[in-house]
Amino acid sequence: MFKTIPKVNLKEYFQVIEKKKSGYYPFNLQLKEIKRLNGGESKGIYAIFFKDKLVYIGLHHGKGNVVDRWEKHIKSFTSRFLPLNFLSADKTKYPDKKNSEFTKFYKNFTYNKLIDYYQKLQNDNEKIIIEKILSEHIKLKKSELKNKYKNILKKDHEIFIFLNKITFIDDKKVIQLLTNEGSNTTINRLKFCLQNWDEFKKKDNKNILDHFECVYFRYVGDKKISEKILENQVEKKCIKNFKPIANDEFNEENLKNYKQIITSNDQIIKISSFLNNLEIHE
Repeated sequence: MFKTIPKVNLKEYFQVIEKKKSGYYPFNLQLKEIKRLNGGESKGIYAIFFKDKLVYIGLHHGKGNVVDRWEKHIKSFTSRFLPLNFLSADKTKYPDKKNSEFTKFYKNFTYNKLIDYYQKLQNDNEKIIIEKILSEHIKLKKSELKNKYKNILKKDHEIFIFLNKITFIDDKKVIQLLTNEGSNTTINRLKFCLQNWDEFKKKDNKNILDHFECVYFRYVGDKKISEKILENQVEKKCIKNFKPIANDEFNEENLKNYKQIITSNDQIIKISSFLNNLEIHE
């Protein structure tokens, strides 16, 4: 059984801060949560709309508030915020076998910890060693980026140009656009961003959240129900039925559905009905 919490505008839940320091555009915005959703700690399904059209459906597993999930998605849908990650988190420990002579100094350092260590260093000789490791890794990540998004992200696009210029001397959050965890983007989220880029790229802290709305379908059944059951028997079925454009399961049929004029209020009624008619087996 799911209870619908009425649709909300994201501007009510987040403050957008614009970074005044030059050199960060298009990733010159930061998102600060200012409000929690009443009932958002419960497990449930959320739907995100942009300009009254369904964009994304996701599962909130009940850890924290669902607003935390919305924050990650807004970052990836717009590609205007830090922190954000275009590639998967890198948990490689340094050094590897190729750099065994560094074991004594950098044992069990992940890449992100190595960045922290480097930025605090005073020893120039040691800095040179780590700079080489960081530079080689960034080069590898740029290659992965080009391969992952080769069919959708052109080399003359503002996003690609920025990412391709990243070096080890940049701010840590900038470097982490290539290697971090949390607030990850995906091919389909970036596709949605690029389809709306002419609009997103011109926006600032006052209007970047315009037209983004969310609704939460709070699960009011067995509180002990597992995340796996909700994922397989509820979330996946809901995505398959409604085909949101920014979910990973996107295909041409999703695009066709997105172009159809179905208002968010009508979609909410349909999603609620669909959820409450599902048979969930534990």
